[in-house]
Amino acid sequence: ASAEEKPKLPSVLAENDLEFATLLAAVEAAESGVIAEDLSSAGPFTVFAPNNQAFKTFFETSEITVAELLANPELGDILRRHVIKGRYTAADALALDLPIEVPTLDGENSVRIDKTVDGELLVGGVKVIAPDIEAANGIIHGMEGVIVDVVPNAEGAEGEETPKEPVEGEETPEEPAEGESAELDMQEEMPEVPEPGMP
Repeated sequence: ASAEEKPKLPSVLAENDLEFATLLAAVEAAESGVIAEDLSSAGPFTVFAPNNQAFKTFFETSEITVAELLANPELGDILRRHVIKGRYTAADALALDLPIEVPTLDGENSVRIDKTVDGELLVGGVKVIAPDIEAANGIIHGMEGVIVDVVPNAEGAEGEETPKEPVEGEETPEEPAEGESAELDMQEEMPEVPEPGMP
């Protein structure tokens, strides 16, 4: 079936609820359903989806409960850190110049994409174990853990502070073109330095 015939990302998660029931509950609870609406938009998005076992391990190690997670006011941002813009299959991601940091949907952090020595995809240090679950508006990769290792985006990430092209040659002054006079000025100052061996 073509991508257009497939359901959108939240529906695909629901179809795979044996694997992603906890994630789906979090998506539906976060910001009164705003995340679910985001994931139903045109996209495309790539979702790194922790499975139920991943969440179980996360709850055990972080000592919080499902109810506490679902009530967390930062839940929306936590989930957005598992989503990037664009549609990347596992093969697409592995073909990138790894390691690479890709901005997440929260707009404040990036996630590091890398691979293991065996060529398995790693996202935020977490292994992808169920790649390439297709949706109409993106793709889902089942993860064996919850992504907590993100990299804050540098200030001025929009490129305002680091323009790559000079505006109108303003940063390339033309004064060196008159280098002869500059050299003469240098030569006039040089004789003041005594030569070695002079009394």
